[in-house]
Amino acid sequence: ELPDIGDSSGVAITPSEERKLGEQIIRSLRRSLPFINDPEINEYMFSLGYRLVSQIDSPSHKFTFLVINAPTINAFALPGGYIVVHSGLIEKTQSESELAAVVAHEIAHISQRHIARAMERQNLTGLPTLAGVLAAMILASQNPELGQATLTATIAASLQNQINFTRSN
Repeated sequence: ELPDIGDSSGVAITPSEERKLGEQIIRSLRRSLPFINDPEINEYMFSLGYRLVSQIDSPSHKFTFLVINAPTINAFALPGGYIVVHSGLIEKTQSESELAAVVAHEIAHISQRHIARAMERQNLTGLPTLAGVLAAMILASQNPELGQATLTATIAASLQNQINFTRSN
């Protein structure tokens, strides 16, 4: 059971815009990453993924599960329901449950719209960051060290805000 934390993320990007963005990213990644086109592997990931998706109360996304030939132990979620699993993760897991835990984690990112929420959060924090940069520029004209310190503090606050959001999700 995932908590219902509300969904104002449609303001930043709608689900259909999210899917289109995901499609664009996948097209770009296909040119640079070695995607695995083995029907048996792809069917296995589809089957595992949709067994997990079936546990969502009301899945509102179409999910696509892809595998890339990479020795690293990793997986990632992209906008619009795309989940990419590295072959190294599949090879190194000792049980299907271990692999399922990672895939479920990525499904949660999508079902909770973490990417859209991050975009919304960035839009909300953009104005204070811009104000801090402008203040740093004004201060730098009078005192370069104070301007640099203000700019550094503004960037640090913006990065900390992003870290806090990522950790909370």
